[in-house]
Amino acid sequence: MVYLNVAEKPSVAREMSRTLGGRSCQSRPGVSQYNQVYEFRARVAGAEVQMVVTSVSGHLMELEFPAETKNWRATSDAVLFDQPVRKIVKDAAIEKNLMQEARNATHLVCWLDCDREGENISYEVIQVCLSVNPRLRVLRARFSSLTQRDLQGALNTLGAPDEKSSLAVDARQEIDLRIGSVFTRWQTKLLRERFQGIQKIVSYGPCQFPTLGFVVSRYWEHKGFTPEQFHFISLEHKTDGSFVKFKWARDRIYDLTSAALMYQRCCEDGQLKIKKVTRKSKSKWRPVPLATVELQKLAARHLRFGSEKTMRIAETLYQETVLSYPRTETDLFTMTDGELQNLIKIQATDDNHTWAPYASNLLNPAANKYQRPRVGRHDDKAHPPIHPTKSGGHLTGDKKLLYELVSRHFLACCSKDALADEVVVYGECGEEDFSTSGQTIVAKNYLEVYTYDRWSDSTIPNYEEGEIITPTSCTLNDGTTTAPPLLAEVDLIATMDRNQIGTDATIAQHIKTIKDRGYVTVENMIYTPTKLGLALVEAYDVMGFAALSLPKLRAAMEADLSQIVSGRRSHGDVVATYVSRYREIFSEVQSKKSLLVDIVSRWYPASEVVVRVVTEVLSVCGSCGQKGQLVDSGTDEDVQQSFKCVHCDILHPLPRGVFRPKGFSCPLCNFEVLDVASDKTPDKVTHQLCPHCFSNPPAGEIENHAVMGSMRCFQCVHESCALAGKTQKVWSCPNRNCGQDLSLSRSKHTDDTYWIGCKGYKTHKCPHSVNFPRGAVVTLLPQKCPAHGASLVKIQFRFGVHNAEWMMYCEPDFSVVTCCWCEQRFDGSIQVKGYQPGTRGGRLHTPVGSIPSQSNPLQQLNRVGLGARNPGPPPQRAPEQTGSAPKCACNLECDLRTANTEANRGRQFFICKKGGDQKCNFFVWASEYIPDQNIPRCTCNESCIVKTAATEANKGRRFAKCATGKCGFFEWLNQ
Repeated sequence: MVYLNVAEKPSVAREMSRTLGGRSCQSRPGVSQYNQVYEFRARVAGAEVQMVVTSVSGHLMELEFPAETKNWRATSDAVLFDQPVRKIVKDAAIEKNLMQEARNATHLVCWLDCDREGENISYEVIQVCLSVNPRLRVLRARFSSLTQRDLQGALNTLGAPDEKSSLAVDARQEIDLRIGSVFTRWQTKLLRERFQGIQKIVSYGPCQFPTLGFVVSRYWEHKGFTPEQFHFISLEHKTDGSFVKFKWARDRIYDLTSAALMYQRCCEDGQLKIKKVTRKSKSKWRPVPLATVELQKLAARHLRFGSEKTMRIAETLYQETVLSYPRTETDLFTMTDGELQNLIKIQATDDNHTWAPYASNLLNPAANKYQRPRVGRHDDKAHPPIHPTKSGGHLTGDKKLLYELVSRHFLACCSKDALADEVVVYGECGEEDFSTSGQTIVAKNYLEVYTYDRWSDSTIPNYEEGEIITPTSCTLNDGTTTAPPLLAEVDLIATMDRNQIGTDATIAQHIKTIKDRGYVTVENMIYTPTKLGLALVEAYDVMGFAALSLPKLRAAMEADLSQIVSGRRSHGDVVATYVSRYREIFSEVQSKKSLLVDIVSRWYPASEVVVRVVTEVLSVCGSCGQKGQLVDSGTDEDVQQSFKCVHCDILHPLPRGVFRPKGFSCPLCNFEVLDVASDKTPDKVTHQLCPHCFSNPPAGEIENHAVMGSMRCFQCVHESCALAGKTQKVWSCPNRNCGQDLSLSRSKHTDDTYWIGCKGYKTHKCPHSVNFPRGAVVTLLPQKCPAHGASLVKIQFRFGVHNAEWMMYCEPDFSVVTCCWCEQRFDGSIQVKGYQPGTRGGRLHTPVGSIPSQSNPLQQLNRVGLGARNPGPPPQRAPEQTGSAPKCACNLECDLRTANTEANRGRQFFICKKGGDQKCNFFVWASEYIPDQNIPRCTCNESCIVKTAATEANKGRRFAKCATGKCGFFEWLNQ
């Protein structure tokens, strides 16, 4: 058995392989440059298996809208609420690496991070691997660190992946993509065109905006604060060895007259009577085990690390195996005391740790310092609290500082609380109550190692109840209230966590986003909103949509995502709920856009629109027949070339380039067509465009991806236009993970070259294409091929130009109607390339000539008036199935087909009759199949296939082997 193990990052795959494989671990390059493959033997479930370990690099896939919606100006913003979305692979090399290794595997083990994101990445990996090997058994490994104990434990307890957690992530991704795209496009286009200084994308995100809202809210609290004077009485008592301040029980009052009267009574009394003295033991609690949010807050407070920096370093330490998984909500340990003490021992045995002596003392039973950690309130059931797993004595720089923080925190958790004796003294002077306190540290305990907390002795004289003392001074003091400080990073993290904005894994990313977008500035870990950040939050508040910058809406969504995980709600239900809710908000926001513009105008000056005539006479307007101009319009920062009709006073946007009149009118709108050349090569015409159709493509006359602001003449399919490229959809590409349109195109440079290409080539280099003989005219027909649904084409050959032997298959006018994917005549001149829909490449469908007469598309077309076929030899027909065909691994009789490759043209073979990803790998040449009852059965309990050896040593010998290759069975038949 071969176990394919997939980790989330290359470094995790490397450390996991070294830990589990030891010295037997071997590495080799993968298809992806950065994702190596490791191999070793291991025992799983009592059996020795071959372990193959590789990795992805985070998410393998991402959601995207259809290509035709990518032009912001061409696509209505609101349609993105309804446009279909699909997951596409981001890195084809990683995908190929997984597919190559999955083909030979029997099991797939997902070693992704044990959180929702990890489950989602697991299902991305599963989708890719099952596409080439649907028989894989899928398993999930759950672990918290890259230690031998954790990894071996995960290997011994393999389970099933959690689909519901993955669906929750899918729902969040889709909601965020739709909402973020709609609002981002709308406000970016609205503001960037109107105001100077707004050049970046003005983005909106359901988590990003509430995060900005917290910063803005605190800013206005700070800015709008009005200081107020207050008054308080202070008593001081000085003795030989100490100086004691007594605090007024009222703390402060804001009325000066009242404060003066109280102060006067104290002065008249002149003595402080000790009413009560209390003595008690006091504890300073050790910290609870460390969760992700608390780690970010501690690093911000004590190390001055930003949250994004903290998580980046923590992730690195995890990959270096010195730290447990750093993204966890759990703040309680379920480990036994023995397991915890083994972790303490790691800290005690490295002399490079300055806290090693404390760790050694913690393990000493005589010292009685160890105590089981406190139990926190959170348990995500996935990972333990963050703790050190190996010695970090070799670390330097920021990694050393963060490792030390985690290590000291862990040791503090396993220590006892600090203890002190506290004395509180209560007294009365002039009918006003005062108090003071002091303490003596009895046992520092955890404070000895946790140097980030402070607790010190403060001694006071030994006052006795009933004692009367004379204060050294009694004063009436003034003070002024101070504004709440601007939001520090530690407070922002705590506020986001408290309001459920983001998760432990995403809080840092949301904070980074508002910094990257220019909504806030950060200085000394203090956050200040920029003009743009203030303007956006204020504008949405004024429009009545403060909820967009407040946390309640997002917190409700996070709660509903959790219900997907628990099974109480479905993925589709949650997505539909929030898309509908935000659609209503967006509709109202659009109707109030003038408020947004008015408020932003208080912060930013309006853009100055410049219109400059470049060419006085450029083209003819199709509406009025008057000559028009080429002008530059727009802002100084964003110049837009346009065709301007002086009579109609309308601007028609054009792309950048050099334009010349074509002397040809567009048959659709009567505008004069323009030749277009590049700025760099102005003498070389690259294509043509119509000034009107470029921005207003006519419905039904364009290929699918031509939208407003992008349509050139070669993208037009209008039949009567000589410049039209005639690009038309033929089929949806069946290739794995593609699904883009296959379209018929004509060369924009010559009229006699046609081909069919996949639009997926632009996005992910899909190689699927069909080439036709040069000089042949190809026309798309409305009829579909009954074998698989692709549109039929009519190919018009030219007598004297093309092979005369081809004419025997043609109509009297030398045309033929056919399906490109069924066609096997014409000496292979109709070339299908890059067709890979199943686990094996090649054509899956029966040749046209072998389709039974009742369903033959040629005969159907003849009946509708395309004329009779010329007499001549019929195409080769596959022989009838007689029941003697072998059975494949699916236990079905195989199909007999005919090869069309150059090396084996006309040779027949048997193959599984299932289509697409469902078919098995069975394949045998018909000449090599012998239906002999005496042929042995392989260990799969299936009939073997018989082949003849061609090697020099065994030439001519027959042997039997497994038909599918799964079990590796082999036997010479003449032995």
